[in-house]
Amino acid sequence: MSNVETARSYNLNQIEHELNPPLPQKFLKGPDVVTATSIELPALIVHTKTVHAPIAKRSLSVVFTPDSIPGINYLSYDDFIRYDPYVCFRSRLAQLGLHTGEIFRYSHTYLTEEIFDELKHGQNVPVEMGFYNFSKRPLIIPENISLFRIVINNARRLEGPSLEKAFEEQRIQIGEIPFRQLKKIFDINARGWISGVKIPVNPDSWRWIGPRPQNEPIDISKLPDDYRKYIESLQVSLNDYFPTEPTLLIGKTLYPVTINDSKITGFIPSCLPGYKSQRNYDDKGVQLFSNVFDGGTRDNGSKKTDWPAIVEHVCGYNKIKNLERYIQFFFFEDQE
Repeated sequence: MSNVETARSYNLNQIEHELNPPLPQKFLKGPDVVTATSIELPALIVHTKTVHAPIAKRSLSVVFTPDSIPGINYLSYDDFIRYDPYVCFRSRLAQLGLHTGEIFRYSHTYLTEEIFDELKHGQNVPVEMGFYNFSKRPLIIPENISLFRIVINNARRLEGPSLEKAFEEQRIQIGEIPFRQLKKIFDINARGWISGVKIPVNPDSWRWIGPRPQNEPIDISKLPDDYRKYIESLQVSLNDYFPTEPTLLIGKTLYPVTINDSKITGFIPSCLPGYKSQRNYDDKGVQLFSNVFDGGTRDNGSKKTDWPAIVEHVCGYNKIKNLERYIQFFFFEDQE
């Protein structure tokens, strides 16, 4: 190739780079998406010990804004799908059983290319999405309530020496447990390096929201400021009342998880170890879409993640009798 051709190729690549800059290498998180309508989701009712019985799905309109899609200015619609974005609920809503089966790379019926283009042109768009309730109490979701955010993980996973260094520098802490004493996850696709850690679940923490005699619905707009205590007041311990059918179980890690660095995000996989398909769902279960843990501090100085991690597992009857002892935790770091 001549010098002229090389220069022309470089200039074309430079122009393309300026017109289509690469997506930042960060764990991108959009603001909360709010509801445009209201709905009451029925309680989970299953008449068998498997999860193959139908679970009620209801449609609810939410408002997408251009900011709802993190990195939208860098993305075409095909890029957006390729980066595998997903919904992440606030933990308090997942603990109450709220979930969506809509996964962007599979469900193009509600977030279509046409809607994506409208968002890129600065328009707000109401979108119908399907939601489930996995708890034993009905849920009321009013209008103008923040439900979830959309996240795109384009950050670098901490593994091997970089993960160990993050623990040594206390950018990540699991209670006061030294890194060398934590159970490790090894990834054969990453030179056998340590790719994450296993954090023990407090075996006495498992609880669930059981039905009540009148089974009055829970209105999520009326959660008090101290919503954690309120939600715990709705729950019963497995030691006191053991469910006889599939349900949502809430547990806590034995040690607090602290992420001091705002560039680091913690992540729990939605599929628990061994889950391959709904065929073995009853034995393995899944984590609801509340599995992203922000690092750093809020404006008031409090840490965003500095407590025992809460996990929300939808379990078949067989899984309830054989709950997870450890939670897989991975960490990703934004790159400048």
